[in-house]
Amino acid sequence: MHIDMDCFFVSVGLRNHPELKGKPVAITHARSGFINNVDPARQASREKEFELYQERLPEGIPSRVVDLTDQIDGLASMSEIASCSYEARKHGIKNGMFLGQAVKLCPELKLLPYDFEGYKEVSSILYNTVASYTLDIEAVSCDEMYVDVRQILIDANITVDEWATHIRNEIMTVTNCPCSTGFGANKLQARLATKKAKPSGQYYLRPNDVEVYMSDIPVADLPGVGRATLAKIKNLGIATCGDLQMVSLKNLQAEVGVKLGEKIYNQAFGKDNKSLDFNHERKSVSAEINYGIRFKTKEECYNFLQSLSKEVFSRLSEIKMRARGLTLKLLTRAEGAPVETAKFLGHGVCDAVSKSSTSNILYTTDEMIYKEAKSIYEKLNVSFAELRGVGIQLTKLEKPASIDKGLANFLNKGSIKQNEIDNEAATVTSTSKNSNEKRQLSDVFGPSNYMSNGDYNVKHAEHEKISVIQMPVKTRGRGRSRGRGSRNGTTLSTNSTMTNFLKKSKKSFSLETSKNQSCSKKMIKINKQIDYSVLNELPEEIQKEILEEYGISVKQTSPNNFQDIPNKVEEQEGNI
Repeated sequence: MHIDMDCFFVSVGLRNHPELKGKPVAITHARSGFINNVDPARQASREKEFELYQERLPEGIPSRVVDLTDQIDGLASMSEIASCSYEARKHGIKNGMFLGQAVKLCPELKLLPYDFEGYKEVSSILYNTVASYTLDIEAVSCDEMYVDVRQILIDANITVDEWATHIRNEIMTVTNCPCSTGFGANKLQARLATKKAKPSGQYYLRPNDVEVYMSDIPVADLPGVGRATLAKIKNLGIATCGDLQMVSLKNLQAEVGVKLGEKIYNQAFGKDNKSLDFNHERKSVSAEINYGIRFKTKEECYNFLQSLSKEVFSRLSEIKMRARGLTLKLLTRAEGAPVETAKFLGHGVCDAVSKSSTSNILYTTDEMIYKEAKSIYEKLNVSFAELRGVGIQLTKLEKPASIDKGLANFLNKGSIKQNEIDNEAATVTSTSKNSNEKRQLSDVFGPSNYMSNGDYNVKHAEHEKISVIQMPVKTRGRGRSRGRGSRNGTTLSTNSTMTNFLKKSKKSFSLETSKNQSCSKKMIKINKQIDYSVLNELPEEIQKEILEEYGISVKQTSPNNFQDIPNKVEEQEGNI
């Protein structure tokens, strides 16, 4: 089954403008089919651009631009029509046509702006409605899908027509937008059946009617037949699938190639071996801009590349994938093409340039993408002033590699405890410092003269008439020593020999203490970072690598040996 919404953009727009139903309506960004200002230079640019288009057009293939040269003047809008109603199509208006020509064909044409939020809303309702019956859905676009309904028909014991009527009515009820449905033995038949069902209808292409039905289908309607291929087929005098049925496969393959020739030949008989893809995986992710590209400096070009890299990486992250391949696509102004394009800030007649690269590592940040895109651009050596379009495509997509849970848990626990490590180390340092100061002071002044806050009790020392020197000990806060003989300290009797001895002892003690503290803190940090219960569960080779990384030497006979390490570290902590 194939489901396709009718004139989707127009149908969504008419929900808010019911007064326009039944009238010729088009969706475009412009509000008028004509430009207010007469500009001779614009007319000259358009004529030159149309000539270049005609020169590049494959022989035998019509172009909307060339056919419009007598209808597109300097005042006609070149805004493109994204969607038009069936009433507008009766006047010859088509999707993709320039608004200036469309208004000349149908002066009463009504214009509506884009409503992207509305498209998103209706699309979501459409897919949810069908998904309530089956999940065997292959999405084609926001308003088009293929559905395998065989099981639904069996379970509900209904015919194809009964199901088609039911689902179409329900979609119309919940979205207020019409749709058409086609049924066939394969995707090709279902899709072409929908063409016959439009607008707002249904059609079942039965197996016995396939060959006759296909004979009237234009070759251009077959999927995969583009302008270049169509031109080659027309050289054989072929216009319809009925004509193709009369041509030999070898003659067709000689013209378009072996593989493509066989595919088109089978399609002419309604054959399609492609099955529905319910679990489609993206092969690439891209972001391209070909409107409004006019760089004045190389810096502007690089800034744009950086913004585009962020956008394409955002799209890559949304599908939770990473990429190894990157292709930079550029549109450059063709030789002889006017600088000011026929369409305001459009790309005009361009040459396409692209270059790809494959990385040994995955692109995991937008900066990596930007760096590679910039490198490719510099290698292409294209002037920034000639750029009219820029695109970045990421290929060779991969899902991020899974991480070993045991190892991840081991590393995460060390990270989580980092704050605790720093706090404990700071506490040990502070305790050791206070202990050292007390030890030095008490050695000189005696325990009875040393106060609990780390300050020397000057009055008590004077009372006992102890002969000491002036200590070069820095004090802070309220506990600063004050004596009668000096504002900044207590002047006591001095002994040069004792002074030198104390200075030397203090320096020696400090170095030794600092060394012990450094070693102890390192052992504390190691102990806190390693979760030995997790370490014991890891393979022996990984255990050895981790212990070597932390500088731990243990005679290993079994993983249980590691259970003794925390105790050894704790013993060292007790000796700080």
